[in-house]
Amino acid sequence: MITVISQSGEVRRKLIDRAIVEETIKQLPSTGISKANNLESLYLKDFDFFLLSDVVGVETIVEFIGFPVNLFIFGAGHVGKAVAEIAVKLGYTVHLLDDREEFLNTFSEGDIQTHLIDFNDLNIEMSADDVVVIVTRGHWYDELCLSFAIKQSPRYLGMIGSKRRVLGIKNRLIEEGISKVRLDQVQAPIGLKINAKTPMEIAISILAEIIQVINSKERKLCHLKD
Repeated sequence: MITVISQSGEVRRKLIDRAIVEETIKQLPSTGISKANNLESLYLKDFDFFLLSDVVGVETIVEFIGFPVNLFIFGAGHVGKAVAEIAVKLGYTVHLLDDREEFLNTFSEGDIQTHLIDFNDLNIEMSADDVVVIVTRGHWYDELCLSFAIKQSPRYLGMIGSKRRVLGIKNRLIEEGISKVRLDQVQAPIGLKINAKTPMEIAISILAEIIQVINSKERKLCHLKD
């Protein structure tokens, strides 16, 4: 959200009080500006926040609003449940997936979307803008989920586990033909290092890492690529 706080010179009134900005942007070509119906707003494509200062006679305040985040959590155990509950408060669209109906049934219909799945036959629709957390009850299920999710190239992919167990899973997936470069981009062990112990503390460390990645200006960790 860009708020124009002062205007001077020959700046026209149509240069708005506010503009919604697409977050994927790099520059502000004149062809990227279009009037939005009768609203006094402009939709600015290919925009770099700092380039608006090049518009003569305009001072602005920039607020980053972002876009809804789809979070897929594989595993509805203690950690998965904690991640889901906190993520909802952050405004994420939460998908909690497990093969144990009794674990999913602990959630009433509401903000958390539950999905009964078969870890051996995963077929979940995802996009490159989604984030994925793998916290199942066993390393075999973690491996199945990682093998599936990494092929979807999400902006964030993290998997719980010790360094030793994670290394074993990565080595097996490399043998199956998955790129080592991609696997090295997976956040595993998952979460920021804050000496988390309880499921809720672990969930906070995971979500803090997701926030760090999503809000990173450089987006160095976003989208798994070879």
